[in-house]
Amino acid sequence: MISISVITDQVSQVRQLLRDNNLEEQVFITNYSLVQQPSLSVVSNNDKSSIASNGICIRNNEITIEPNWSMHMPPVLFPVSIPFSKYNLLAIVHLFLGDEQASLDLASKNKELEKAVLTFTALKHQLPITLNTEEADKGYEIHNLSLLSHYGLLNERLDFNGIRKMYLVAIDLSEGKQRQAFTKYFYSLFLIDAGYVNEAIEVLEQVLKQHLNKQQALILKYQYADALLLSDKREESLGELKPLIKELLELSRGLLDEHQEAMVWQLASDVAEMEENYMEAIACLQKALNYFIKHQYDLLAANVQYKKGEMLLNWSHKGNPSMYGKAAECYREAVKVFTKEATPEIFARVHHKLGMIYADMPFQKEKRSMIAALSVTSFNEALQFFSKEKFPYEFAAIHQDFGNAYLKYPDSLLNDNYSKAIQHYQEALAIRTKEAYPLERSITLLNYLETLWLLPQEDRLSESLLDEMQAMANEVVEMDKDKGLTQEAQRHLTDIEKLKIELKNA
Repeated sequence: MISISVITDQVSQVRQLLRDNNLEEQVFITNYSLVQQPSLSVVSNNDKSSIASNGICIRNNEITIEPNWSMHMPPVLFPVSIPFSKYNLLAIVHLFLGDEQASLDLASKNKELEKAVLTFTALKHQLPITLNTEEADKGYEIHNLSLLSHYGLLNERLDFNGIRKMYLVAIDLSEGKQRQAFTKYFYSLFLIDAGYVNEAIEVLEQVLKQHLNKQQALILKYQYADALLLSDKREESLGELKPLIKELLELSRGLLDEHQEAMVWQLASDVAEMEENYMEAIACLQKALNYFIKHQYDLLAANVQYKKGEMLLNWSHKGNPSMYGKAAECYREAVKVFTKEATPEIFARVHHKLGMIYADMPFQKEKRSMIAALSVTSFNEALQFFSKEKFPYEFAAIHQDFGNAYLKYPDSLLNDNYSKAIQHYQEALAIRTKEAYPLERSITLLNYLETLWLLPQEDRLSESLLDEMQAMANEVVEMDKDKGLTQEAQRHLTDIEKLKIELKNA
């Protein structure tokens, strides 16, 4: 059902149009004919007790549709003024009821409205569209073309600079401050997607200086906070972020926007994690998760489970190993949605994490073999996707961690854990050359060296093996990519030299 608030002397005409087209039962009308400034508002709504406006207005036989900041619909800008007629009004009503084909048939009598409906449909369903970009000369038209280009739906493919230029033209030609703010908001999203986070922050700071209503302030300040967290200024912005998060929570509660409140709780968790307050960070994430589960937003819930798993894993690494199990639970919940078939890359990344977690989790001795088997299975799942040919960097990283895991598995009659670890390090080193990945190579070489020291004494006392170990340590010193790693390599060289002297004097 949609809700229409009518503030105009054309109430009876609107009602009759709806009745004649069997739409009266799907539309809830409130008459405000005595209010001085007439307008008509149409919003998607399933509850008559909760009515909000999306800024569709009838005034002096013209329909205007203001930018929709609720973000529950595609962010299309419509023509500044649409003549009030049976076809145009019904096209808009059908569009917001979700019947795009009926809307398009009715809008075909108005070419400007028709283009807006086509854009709305393309963005809503992520469908490619062909439009003549050369004909566009109005701010709202170029805004819509910018969105289509940004999300890769326009027939004419543009590079970053082409899309940036289109957004800037749309901003320059905007029909009023409100529409300009709307376009700048989406321009900031484009910049963030392209990695220009600091530039996006500057754009958002400009918009935030304008007079904003509460809905606009909530959306723009949320994006500003998110951009600060993504930027290289995140640490120095902590003092600004904390009161900003509090303000965003107050705004979302004041607007009864539970969805946006859940999104803000995720930002709050990031801020708490920056302060290494993991308990508070997890509590904030749980509030968001409760909302997404309650309303069956499975994808958003899975995203939070993944993020919660990452946070719990970080907490574990900070000296709280009891969190490994909880991290594993979150990851397992996430892959119920991020399946191997639907999202193979995320599925593989989760199993890479699970492989490491199962190797590190504290378990009773009798369960260690079973958990080690789960770890091996997870690492192999990750390697099924991250192949050496297509994903060399990830392939090497998984083998590096797989090697480390073998040193934590219980002894087995069927496997020599040391030789298995060495095989995995060798796979990683084949990719991690000193030319391509010097820092990563240094880490793997040092892990390899530590493993060789763990070999039974009779195996590591051979002169050839000591020469090989010495060459590895020297390579790390020569690359000198990290002070701590270089110092560790020097320690190995000292120990190797001592052992060589002992062997000569034996």
